[in-house]
Amino acid sequence: MAVITGAMRRLVFENAINGVPIADIMVAFSLSELEARAAIAFVGKKIAEYRFRRMQPPLRYETPIDIALNRHALLEALTRLGDKYLDSSLIIPKVGVQGVASVPEAKEAARKVRAFQ
Repeated sequence: MAVITGAMRRLVFENAINGVPIADIMVAFSLSELEARAAIAFVGKKIAEYRFRRMQPPLRYETPIDIALNRHALLEALTRLGDKYLDSSLIIPKVGVQGVASVPEAKEAARKVRAFQ
């Protein structure tokens, strides 16, 4: 079990986002697959938390398609997070993205959001 610092988490996430295979990341950072995937997921959650706290739209990062679609925005958000922030625990552990299945549901969701403003 390796000690994973904020700087290491940043590098693991950057490599994963840029398409480096998880096996190469494991070797380069002396991590198990579980540790590498946990570091990637943790940084994704920290980015989601950062954006949520600043009332910015959420970014998905769970699948390779999500990563491809949001790669630049994820990397840009990552530049704003310091190593100390990436070392700290999550303040808001469950920030999620809720999908909307149809146009009427999207209109209803928008109406509800406007009602709270």
